[in-house]
Amino acid sequence: MSLPGEKIVVTGGLGFIGSHFVDMILSTRPGRELVVLDANTYCGSRRNLEAHAGNSKLSIVEDSVCQSETVDRVLKGAGVVVHFAAETHVDRSISSARPFFETNVMGTLNVLESCRRHEVRKIVVVSTDEVYGNCSESATESDTLLRPASPYAASKAAADLTARSFFATYDVPVCIVRPVNNFGPRQYPEKLIPKFIERMIAGEKVPVYGHGGNTREWLYVKDTCRAILSLIEHFSANVVGEVFNIGSGVEKSVLEITGSITGLLDIDGENVIEWVDDRPAHVERHRVNWNKIRRVTGWEPIFDFEEGLKRTVSWYMEHRGGEYDNWW
Repeated sequence: MSLPGEKIVVTGGLGFIGSHFVDMILSTRPGRELVVLDANTYCGSRRNLEAHAGNSKLSIVEDSVCQSETVDRVLKGAGVVVHFAAETHVDRSISSARPFFETNVMGTLNVLESCRRHEVRKIVVVSTDEVYGNCSESATESDTLLRPASPYAASKAAADLTARSFFATYDVPVCIVRPVNNFGPRQYPEKLIPKFIERMIAGEKVPVYGHGGNTREWLYVKDTCRAILSLIEHFSANVVGEVFNIGSGVEKSVLEITGSITGLLDIDGENVIEWVDDRPAHVERHRVNWNKIRRVTGWEPIFDFEEGLKRTVSWYMEHRGGEYDNWW
């Protein structure tokens, strides 16, 4: 594996996907200095990295990517930067859009400017398939016109375009990844799967928007981390300046997800749903074509959806109440 430079910087490394990526680097590629930059807001936690307590190669800086001086100090000497830090929840962006543009656009700008200044050689900006808006009959390609349908998606699309402009204008070596819906342990329970798991365990109903037929493509979090790592390892002219979709081919509706969770918890699924009004501009379907990353790096998902969901349900059952009440 080639990870140039004195250190790897992971922004948002206390969050869901970011912390799993840190896990992967520290457990499978020891020896490199790794710095996490994270504002440690509501959806992240130092407990997400407690398995690495005492690891001299890991340091955590608690601050926002919106603080340009901190970003510049942390990125000095970095060889690899993986930029996860973001506001990510569609519903929250509908309620209050400004924090999403402040963090997702200006924070990304700060990271890119610092990467340019310090001549970082490998930069991955983590985006989302939400930037494409509603998917047509065929899976969305990585060069499809962006049609974001929420303030969250619009802020991520703006960040993507900013990253692309830094490559085109300044030759900054950056690539963009757009994963589909991730799930797995340690995801803050505002997102669909952990929210439904926690509510069902507590004997509460789960809110389903509209008709419940909206579909998403689902990917276990460790596969997303493997995909990002594969791009870092294959960083070349085929990667720099490019956009890569990260998908699974597993497309499921909200009602199908609900049924899978009730099955794993062995509870009656008929009376668990609370039907609520649909949210504004609710995208009917997300589905991506991820052949490009498979062609360039050889990556493909290895975690079965049902097995990943079983692991996820088990984690939330084990990590609730008592000492876990203040996980986030």
